[in-house]
Amino acid sequence: VAAFVERGQTTIVPALVLVGAGAADSDTTIAPGGTGEVGPPTNVVLRSVTPPTVGVHGSGENETNTITFVVRDARGRPMDATHAGTVDGWITNPLDSLESLTPSSAGTDRDGQAVFHLQAGTVAGVAQVKARVRGTTVASAPVPIVIHGGQPDSAHFSVAADLLNIPGLVFYGVTDRITAFVG
Repeated sequence: VAAFVERGQTTIVPALVLVGAGAADSDTTIAPGGTGEVGPPTNVVLRSVTPPTVGVHGSGENETNTITFVVRDARGRPMDATHAGTVDGWITNPLDSLESLTPSSAGTDRDGQAVFHLQAGTVAGVAQVKARVRGTTVASAPVPIVIHGGQPDSAHFSVAADLLNIPGLVFYGVTDRITAFVG
């Protein structure tokens, strides 16, 4: 199928028609994404992370987010209700013992989705979450989730100057760069 695509414009590509070798009665139309019998799972992909970041416990920000993975077959079709399976999820590099992913395993729904919830602990950083179809080696790539720190405090504040001795008493208009580090 050939299609002309112009930047900034939406282009709809017609359905692809496959014709069997010499058998005109075996035509099969496959819409984008594919139809037909779903095959075995071959990949787990991230569908969404909502909200995209969370805050540490006690920061006043959202402390929990929802991570949705989709299990797909070799043609990119999500698992259906007939081919539902169990997906195990885990944090590959916990930042502290209070951080958790629940549930530890989830069944796929009729759209091949498995949903998990990440609860932030008390340490800021980047947590990585993975998912694997139980009983297989089919797994997602690590999904980075940013966990922000809390409000700044005096124990994490410092000030630095580029130049320590400037001729401010001798010349007017002399400036120096002052940098504040807040954590």
